This record gives sequence, C-alpha cells and structure tokens, in this order.
Amino acid sequence: MKKAAFILTVVFIFLFVSSDSFAKTNKILPKRLFNNNLSNVAPPINPDADQDGYNYIKYGGNDCNDVDATIHPNAIEVCGNNIDEDCSGADLSCDYDSDGFIAIELGGDDCDDENPDIYPGANEICGNNIDEDCSGADLVCTDTDVPSIYSISSNSLVNGESITITGMNFGVKSPVEPIHWDNFEHGTLGGNIQTPPQGIPYALATPGVTTYGSDCYEGNRCSYSYSMPNSLKPGLSIMVSPRNPATEPKTKLFASAKIKLRSSDGELGYIGSKYFRFNTNDDGSFVHGGPNYDYDLARALLTNPPTPQYNVSGKPLHGSYGMWYFGGFDPLPHNEWVDLSIWSRIGDVDTPNGYVGRSYNGEVLNANGVTIDGTCADDGYRNVAIVTYIDRNAAPGRIVEVSIDDVYIDDKFSRIVLAQYPDWDNHGKDALQIPHTTWSDDTIEFTVNLGGFTQEEINNGLYLFVVDENDNASEGFLVQ
Repeated sequence: MKKAAFILTVVFIFLFVSSDSFAKTNKILPKRLFNNNLSNVAPPINPDADQDGYNYIKYGGNDCNDVDATIHPNAIEVCGNNIDEDCSGADLSCDYDSDGFIAIELGGDDCDDENPDIYPGANEICGNNIDEDCSGADLVCTDTDVPSIYSISSNSLVNGESITITGMNFGVKSPVEPIHWDNFEHGTLGGNIQTPPQGIPYALATPGVTTYGSDCYEGNRCSYSYSMPNSLKPGLSIMVSPRNPATEPKTKLFASAKIKLRSSDGELGYIGSKYFRFNTNDDGSFVHGGPNYDYDLARALLTNPPTPQYNVSGKPLHGSYGMWYFGGFDPLPHNEWVDLSIWSRIGDVDTPNGYVGRSYNGEVLNANGVTIDGTCADDGYRNVAIVTYIDRNAAPGRIVEVSIDDVYIDDKFSRIVLAQYPDWDNHGKDALQIPHTTWSDDTIEFTVNLGGFTQEEINNGLYLFVVDENDNASEGFLVQ
C-alpha cells in the first residue's frame, strides 16, 4: 500500500513539473486572453481585391470599383448603361458626335454618328453626294442657278457680329453694302431725323414732326411722325438718285421697313396711305395718282389679303413729274407693327418684261412680265417714299401717328434675310442682314441684325436665306 502511494506521489510531482515547464517554454497565455471571435480582426490589406491588375482608389490606385474585375481604367466602355466601366467619371453617351442624335446601329436615327453636321433635320446641300439630313439620299439640285448655302462661320447670333456664308450661285454684288440702312439707334430721342451712318439724307422729313421716338419695333429709337387731315405729311422720303447733282437713275429698287400706324380715335379705315412709292420726281415730294389706277399691279400686291393682278400695265402720271405704283389702299392693322418690303425692275418701253414683288409679314408675292414704261423707263426711280400723303379723307380732328423702323433700301435685289420659318414664300417674321466687305459667287460676309426676334425665337432656331440679283431665294439654312 505504501508502495502504491509512493508511486502516485512521484507521478504527480512529474506531471506538475512537466506542465509548468511546458507552459514556460511555449509561453501559454492565460485563458482570459483568448478570443475565438475573429470578426474583429482586420484582414490583410489587398489593394487589388478583384485581381483586375488595378489598385483600388482608396489605396492610391485608379480602380473605381475593386469588387468587379470588368470595371477598371482602360476597360471597354458600354454606352448608355449607366455604368462607368472605364472609370472615366461618367457613362459614355451613345451620341458619339454630340449632335443630339444616336447612331442607327445603336437604335437611333443618326446615319453618321462621327460627323456632327449629319443628322435628321440637318441642312441638306444639294448635289454634293452627302446625305446631311439622313433622308436616305442626297438632295437633287432642281435649278443649279439658285443660291445654295453650304455653311456659316458661326451659329451664334449676336447683334453686330460678323458672319461669313459659304455656298454657291450667290452672284456678285458691288458695292456690297445697301445704299441706305437705318435702325435709328444713332439719333437722340425727340431730336429731328438725321442722315444715318450708312445711308443717304432724308428728304421732306419735317423738322419737329418727324423725330426720333421710343415706341419702336426693336431697339430704343425709331422714326416717329404724325399727320393732321390735309396738312402735315408724315413718314420718310429718301432721294436715291437726285438729278441735281446729276446721278444715274435707278432701273431697279428694293425697299423694306417696319411700320406701325395708330390714330387718336383708334380707327384707320380708308386713309389714303401710300405705304411705299418709288417716284421719278426730282425733289422727293409726294405725287399721287388717280382713280384709273384701281388695277395697278403693285397696289394689288400690297392689299391684305393680296390680290395680285398679272401683266397689268403701270403707267407714269403727270408727264415727267412723278409716278407711284406701290400704294396699297387696304388699311394696315391699328397699332401693330407690320413688315413691308417692295421691289421692282423697270422693263423696256411698251414691253411686258418689268418685274415687281412684295413681302407682307413674310408672305412673298412677285410678278414677272409687268409693263413699266414711258417716262419711268427714261428717268428711272429717283425717290422712295414710306407712309406718306396719309389721312387724306380722315375724320375731322383725327391725328394719325406713324412709327417706322429698320429702313433698308438698295438698287439691287440681292439680299440676306433671317427668318422665322424655312418656307421662303411664307417665312414669317424676318430681319434683313447687312452685307459688308465681301459678296462673291461663293462667299458673303454680313453683320448680324436680329431685328425684333426674341431670345426664345433665336433659341428655337431661325433660317437664313440668300436672295440673288434675279430674286431667286436659297433654301432656308437653319441657324441654331
């Protein structure tokens, strides 16, 4: 029994010594320091967790998504899926040329998504073997002599900015500038009308009656005048080729202005207005015709609605004293701005080869084969009268006020027009542009005149037309 107890004692001592030695040797920590929950232990740092070869941005790399190996710099970017595969900062647009239209192969209707000038609705240029508007074919030129606009140097329309047009069949205009252009901004409010910087003197602009007013079509100043029955004559008169000193008479003339009439009693009725007249008289006075001219062609062109009479002879009156063709007797709307233009070419004596045209608020009418002869053929056009000899048969005491703005006169039909709509024959609101420096068969330079266009109308897009010396207009060129 004693022997067994001894053996147990020895074993116990051995185990105690051995366990103490093992603990010291292997540095076993106390049990309270062990923690079997490994979730609080940070894993080793791996800057390229998705193993796509690019380190994550957080660790100084340029991989914007380190849990998707298909997303990294230089990855193939898929347009329109709202995923930035190549870490460029944004998804790729499916409109590669940024013209507002998506390529056909991506479900859009842009037939050339690498050229921003080619898209549905773009300006189509005939005969150049390019389908600019994605209609399926190039536009066939129906008349190679008609002006065609290819491009403009700027789509930014700012008053006074110079823009260059390139194209074909513009013809050559010399001198380039119109003979008279006046937007009246150079004058002093209330002051008498003066010769504009780009123009010729006014005749019969009565001092104190024809002055610079502020109720204008555009800008801050325009011509203002008024009339009493059978007394003062309002409006403007411009001597385009006076006889003294002697100048060559004009056989062709174009005139345009914005006009507003209003009366003291709100009525206009039949007031005997001659809105435009081209005269042969010497002094700029206002010579009028008789009742036998009820079928005058230009009168018919100016009525509202127009009632054109073709191949009607317009004869001069009173020998060599003067003539008028272009007095429309239908009243203009009361207290509203209207846009009137008239143009005419004198033909040969007793030969129906004259020409007349007019535009009323953008509605264009013209007539060839007009006989304009007699003293007119000999003397030509010398004077333009705008809204004159007014209120001949007005009610007693009625005062008629006349505002005129943006007067443009030239002895050429060639002109540049900025319009609201693309159809020349009904182009709506318009503004004549002011050519300068260059007008060749393929290049024109002009100064922007926005006229009465609002910023909203400009933002919606306007149309540019070039009209040649034969009164042929180009297709409308969208400026947006």
